[in-house]
Amino acid sequence: MTKPASKITAILAALILLAVAWFHITALPMVKTSTADIEPAFFKNGLPAMWTLPALHWVFIACLSVGLSWYKSKACAAVLMAFGLWVLVDALVAFLHVGTFMGVYMLGAAGALLLAAGFMLRKAARAKSDE
Repeated sequence: MTKPASKITAILAALILLAVAWFHITALPMVKTSTADIEPAFFKNGLPAMWTLPALHWVFIACLSVGLSWYKSKACAAVLMAFGLWVLVDALVAFLHVGTFMGVYMLGAAGALLLAAGFMLRKAARAKSDE
């Protein structure tokens, strides 16, 4: 079992990611309305699907991150850090295309928390292996 700090950090990151995913999914009707005049139909029909994909991977990352934070393992730590980088890249891409808004800040915070949880977990796994 790991120290509570890495678990709490991963849980906070997961809650932020779930909130961002919720905001994204609830905005889907507005996306569909705003794409009504887009031609060709391929883009009009494809945009809502592309809108939901980030939200789905944020839910996936949130769920796995909480589970991974419970095990003192270098592999789990590496996956948490990779998830943190993934979310930070999402924040960077959103920032580059849209600019600053609350979603970028939330993704940045979640990514930083996942990185921190990964580093804490790696430290705990190293301490365990040194015993």
